[in-house]
Amino acid sequence: MNKKKKVIILIIAIVILVVIGVLILISPNLVKRLTGSVGDANSEGTATGEFINKVCNISVDNENFISVTGSIIEDSGDEGIAVITFKSDNKVFTKEVMVSSNNFVDFNYVFPRDTYSVTITKDGYETYETTIDDSTFLDVVLTNKDAGIIASNRLYVNTYYDFYSDGTVHIKAIGKLDYNDFETPSGLASLSNATLIVNFGFEYLANHGLNFNNASTGSDLGDTLTWVLYLTLFSGKPEIKQRFIEVYERYESGECNASNMSDSKCGNDLVLENPTDLNDVDYTKRYLKLLIDMPVVTDLVIDNDVVVLPILMGITAKELTINNTILYAIPNTFASTNIGTFNVNSNVLAQTENFAAVAKINNLVIGNAVTSIGESAFTEAEIDNITLPISLVEIKSNAFSDANINTMTIPNNVKVIDDNAFSGSTISNIKLSNKLETIGERAFYNTKLTSITIPSSVETIGQNAFSGAPLTEVIIEGDKTRFNDKWASIGFPSELKPSE
Repeated sequence: MNKKKKVIILIIAIVILVVIGVLILISPNLVKRLTGSVGDANSEGTATGEFINKVCNISVDNENFISVTGSIIEDSGDEGIAVITFKSDNKVFTKEVMVSSNNFVDFNYVFPRDTYSVTITKDGYETYETTIDDSTFLDVVLTNKDAGIIASNRLYVNTYYDFYSDGTVHIKAIGKLDYNDFETPSGLASLSNATLIVNFGFEYLANHGLNFNNASTGSDLGDTLTWVLYLTLFSGKPEIKQRFIEVYERYESGECNASNMSDSKCGNDLVLENPTDLNDVDYTKRYLKLLIDMPVVTDLVIDNDVVVLPILMGITAKELTINNTILYAIPNTFASTNIGTFNVNSNVLAQTENFAAVAKINNLVIGNAVTSIGESAFTEAEIDNITLPISLVEIKSNAFSDANINTMTIPNNVKVIDDNAFSGSTISNIKLSNKLETIGERAFYNTKLTSITIPSSVETIGQNAFSGAPLTEVIIEGDKTRFNDKWASIGFPSELKPSE
């Protein structure tokens, strides 16, 4: 090696040593932090191998390190200290953070690559536990043990639910809505009907040690469990619970066992036979007992600051108000619900197909923020009393088709009653708007109307609009003969046709 090359190598070596020396002077513990050898990692002691990475709180992802990011929030309760602990065989990291139910606390930590157990604790709250061995994101909701919450989970964006032991479901918004996650409403509809319907049940069972990880709604197992949980949570029928009790007692007595689980008397439509561990009789007994003890949903509460509604099919509510803060609701949101007084003050009613189809509603009050009742919104519903707003302009197709309703007054600003709007319903008395312009095809087909007055503002009546209705009186205001040419196709009785 010539003299010139030796000089160059010497210079490079000196530069490297100088850089290392500067780094050590700036942060004496930097090297130790990177190698996981810093003592005094936390207040619990200085055991060899403990470390804390206050300096190395950066995002990396390579063969030597893993990055752990996430957020923590409480489902309810007062602000207070939570403790995050990451622990491997020879390393421990603890961190205290202030958490509340109003804001997310974000974190970002970097560790030497290893397998870590993670716990997050706060007095009065369920302990969060998981295991990580690679870079990951942790989305943590601490459940308040003192609030009687038996299941709690995130639905999407900043929308969460709590399911209480008294049967109340509370839908709420935690923290601010991140509009970066709210790019399109369709992006929020990724959860299926069944997932939302039985989310409470899956969480309840998981919290009691029965975690059906393989129970996707596309499998026989998932379909069975989804149906069973739906019946348990929402039917409120004593015979459902009684059947669970009878099957459970047969397992307790030994009449049902591992050899005859497929028999109907042993609940072959209730007992899950896949995966394998569910064939265990003790496991099955525990599963059935949990279903027996699971509360039936008895009431629903929706916070004023909730922006997106999940599917709440089958839920019971004593009184419910949907404010105009709601921007989007998934189709079938309130299908098959049982609601005492239902106040709807949001135009999601216009946008949401089957909004409350097949629902049972004592008092439906649609507020002045609403301009349109959407397609099939109340199809097959049973509604005792209906109040419509002066702001209403349109009643869309099938809005009240096959519904059990009696009397209705259409507000004066309504211009369109669309095709099949009341088709097949039990409506027997209706007063039409004096600004009504269009009555769609089959709009009142096969209803119970015995008398109808058509205002002078009406320009178009579709085919079979009144066919099948037992009309004994038809009053045409204005020119009483103006519909004579289409009298039969409209469905008016021939004997009631005005003379020329």
